[in-house]
Amino acid sequence: MFKLFIDRLFTSEKRNTLALLFSLCAICLIVPIADAKEFQQYCNGRYGFCVAYPRHFEADPEPANGDGRQLHDAKGFSMVVSGINNVINDSLESEMQSQSKDFDQITYQAKGADWFVLSGIKGTDILYRKVYLGPEAINHLWLRYPASQKKEYNPMVTKISRSFRSGRLDAPH
Repeated sequence: MFKLFIDRLFTSEKRNTLALLFSLCAICLIVPIADAKEFQQYCNGRYGFCVAYPRHFEADPEPANGDGRQLHDAKGFSMVVSGINNVINDSLESEMQSQSKDFDQITYQAKGADWFVLSGIKGTDILYRKVYLGPEAINHLWLRYPASQKKEYNPMVTKISRSFRSGRLDAPH
């Protein structure tokens, strides 16, 4: 009955267009589900920050002080997510300057009210740093991977960096 209604309502060209549109919509619904299955979330109990990372990453044991996690894959990608207390009252500018010393060349930087991002080169690797800084705490995301695998890793880096959320920065932990 429904097919007869559609056949009368639309020409064959419009039916083909509708079929394509419905197929694309179905794919759009499936892709985020597949993406969600490929990533899992780590939330730090001490500092409260959270980040998504690929399920295939191996996680080193969390340190006894509970300040973060180190994760990696078998092909050279490493990730450190951690928190520290801001005991020396670092500012965004001083922390950004300190972090920039790890780079041979900075190719991208951005800054907001309580965060900054640095990305660039160190030897044959790409470094990416995202930092949230408050009066009492600092949360770090450090990524490192071979520049030769940039095309493969860039979508994953985007997903990881966009998922990184700070914990409470206005209280010591």
